[in-house]
Amino acid sequence: MTEGGNLSLTNSRRNRLLEERRNWRKNHPPGFIAKPVAAPDGTLELGKWECCVPGPPNTPWEGGLYKLYILFGDSYPYTPPSKIWSVVVCYAEMNTLFVMLRFFYRFCPPILHPNVYTSGSVCISLLQENGWRSSMQLKDILVSIQTLLAEPNINSPANAEAYKLYNENRAAYDERIRALAKTYAAANNTINE
Repeated sequence: MTEGGNLSLTNSRRNRLLEERRNWRKNHPPGFIAKPVAAPDGTLELGKWECCVPGPPNTPWEGGLYKLYILFGDSYPYTPPSKIWSVVVCYAEMNTLFVMLRFFYRFCPPILHPNVYTSGSVCISLLQENGWRSSMQLKDILVSIQTLLAEPNINSPANAEAYKLYNENRAAYDERIRALAKTYAAANNTINE
């Protein structure tokens, strides 16, 4: 497959995403998957990547493989990845995560997590304007997501049910997450790198 002739790709964005692809293919964290999405004509859409984040080892999330799409806006890498289209179709897969807006990820369907709103959106500080550096790479984003799964920011709860369960009955919370991980492992057992 070759890179598509997408005119909306600025030179710096295009060059950075090509560099990200080369770097990823040479060296990426074990168990993670990231690749540009193929357009219907077989070209690669460098501005949209399909990724998978493994559940962190030795946590209730272990064994799950969590699928996501990252959309890179025209000003990337100078601003964090962003959602640049006004409408996103939420895939029917139960294991899809989206970077919806500049500062938000969206799980479809929403997952039980203290930092994930019931709508599925979650704010990641790494991707906020004041936390973003243009030197950050795709692997930084994906590892940050993996870390957030295991280490919720309890000072910034987004989901009252998950927050309460996490703080008041950690064993029950962990059991629900283990069940979720089994579901995500079964749903993603055919994903290719």
